Amino acid sequence: METYIEETEKNLFKENMNILKNSSSNSYLKNLFYPNEATTIYQKDKLFLGQNIETKKPFYIDIRRPTRCTFISMSGGGKTWLLRGMADRSLKKYSCVFISDVKGEMVSSNKELQSKFGKLLGDGEYPTKMDIISLVPRFISRYSGLPKENINYQLSLKDLELADMITLFGCDGETAHNRATEIASIYTLIESGQIKSLEDLKVWVRKSKLNEVTKKWLNKEIFTLQNYEVIGDREEFRIDLLKELNEGKNIAFNLRGYEDVNLNWTRTYVAVILRKLYRFKRDGKMKKGLWIVMDEAHDFIPKLGRPSSKIEMLRIIDKGRLLGISISIACQDIKRIDENALKQSRFIFLNSTITEDNFKDILKQCQIWTDRYNDPAYYAESFASLRRFQWGVVDRERKKIFWIKPPSPLSRHMEAQDYEKYYNG
Repeated sequence: METYIEETEKNLFKENMNILKNSSSNSYLKNLFYPNEATTIYQKDKLFLGQNIETKKPFYIDIRRPTRCTFISMSGGGKTWLLRGMADRSLKKYSCVFISDVKGEMVSSNKELQSKFGKLLGDGEYPTKMDIISLVPRFISRYSGLPKENINYQLSLKDLELADMITLFGCDGETAHNRATEIASIYTLIESGQIKSLEDLKVWVRKSKLNEVTKKWLNKEIFTLQNYEVIGDREEFRIDLLKELNEGKNIAFNLRGYEDVNLNWTRTYVAVILRKLYRFKRDGKMKKGLWIVMDEAHDFIPKLGRPSSKIEMLRIIDKGRLLGISISIACQDIKRIDENALKQSRFIFLNSTITEDNFKDILKQCQIWTDRYNDPAYYAESFASLRRFQWGVVDRERKKIFWIKPPSPLSRHMEAQDYEKYYNG
């Protein structure tokens, strides 16, 4: 028996097929999906996101200056497709780094988005090829295997700062203060060049005057880091990120399976990459603007605790705007991420999977709360009319909610294959 969603998707597909079958011109299709005024998808100053459901006009967000966006949706609500489509649309101005591709889905963007569908929209509307490389932390690929079209990536000790070391060794909790002090001492030796590898660290621990309990703990951690190849010096796992970005590449860090391996290791990798990106922009080494996309943000900028990934991301959110860094973060529940991340977002995207409590919290934080929003009927009516893959966009500066319908290249990536099959018989 079909579920409601499966039935809805099948009906939507039939509807699209009928539109294509009965249309005789590209202009008809272009007017259908981008009505009332001429629309150019790829622009440097604004990002096309679809049709305003109420006004029937194209909806854009301004990207002349760096922006902050937050996406709130339960799993299956379309966050990934919209984020990937936005990255594709912003290629003229930005290089995009998917800092936490938690499902391993971004690498498929190395093919043109909706190429067949795009051709039907007329001249100037062709989706571009997103030139993207997908990197997998070595400790994840060692555990789950290296997916096709992905590359191993590994950090060395010299990549780490003190906050990374504390997170890596699981010492950022309130009960681990003494251990964090020991890690700080070790980091001083790494920074001075006295310890250059995990092997050097093992020798130092053996010769040190630390108590036996601390030695046992450190040796266990070092063994695990070596065994899973979390830290290492293998040249084949070293990637020059700046070179790749300046050659026009976009980068995805494929973290699929990280929750089954070790969250602290993953947070450390995310922190190091964020710091590298921040310094590329701060030192003027990157040619284009930078757009950082973070999925499952609750794991990397959690409300509680101070993992190094949170420290680095909040710094970029706070200071990166002046350096030309735009940010998109996605999560399922705003109550699980640090509130400072949400406060900095101008645009907050939400769809019919959002909870009523999350909806009210967002409106209050954005200072557009009125008594009518307190009526449960308003929430029900607002989202009842939204079809799957349609979104509400809260604009914090304009203090207004817009309801939008992204076109297929921004909302349902897999439709490209459906259209391809249809036209090839």
